[in-house]
Amino acid sequence: MHLDKRIISLVFIAIIYINSYGQNQKAHELESFSIELSSFMSKLNVRVESYTQKSKALALKKELGQLQNELRKYLIIRDKLVDKLMDVGYDKYGKGVKPLAVKFIKELDKLSLQMDDIAAYVNSDLVAEVHHIAEIIYATGTSVDQMYLTELDKLLNDEAFDTRKFNTDGLMIYNQVSNAIDTITIIREKISTMYEIN
Repeated sequence: MHLDKRIISLVFIAIIYINSYGQNQKAHELESFSIELSSFMSKLNVRVESYTQKSKALALKKELGQLQNELRKYLIIRDKLVDKLMDVGYDKYGKGVKPLAVKFIKELDKLSLQMDDIAAYVNSDLVAEVHHIAEIIYATGTSVDQMYLTELDKLLNDEAFDTRKFNTDGLMIYNQVSNAIDTITIIREKISTMYEIN
């Protein structure tokens, strides 16, 4: 079910990218899912009472907590992988890289599925956006849609990458994902207060 939906979504993303590439190449520079994730959580935080229903609030709080845990794991694994790659001179075949790379890809998949699960507990006007972010995460992990690759993702997929941007990518992603994690804490507290749930 998840796979069929993802394949369809990725086809649409690819079509949009191809159609607009010649018109605005700069707008499709490679970037991380963390940009859209941070933006989405900020939006949800501002109007959480409008974007969910009381009957779904407890489940949403639970799913957001699980997403928060996966995001923390993602940052830890990514940091370990980046450190290892730097230790071996950015060689993806260097000693100790492969196990971390495998864990990194698996965590992206878990993160994508967890993001998808949130869609069931938000109002219809946010569902497409939730699925879109999940698809970006999935595409990053599988290299299906390269317009979302960072320098790390390029390296792991044997693409040319910029070592100068390698660290700045990591810092940007860390800050944006950390911001999303902090915002989720605020959202969950708001849900508890609004609906008097623990």
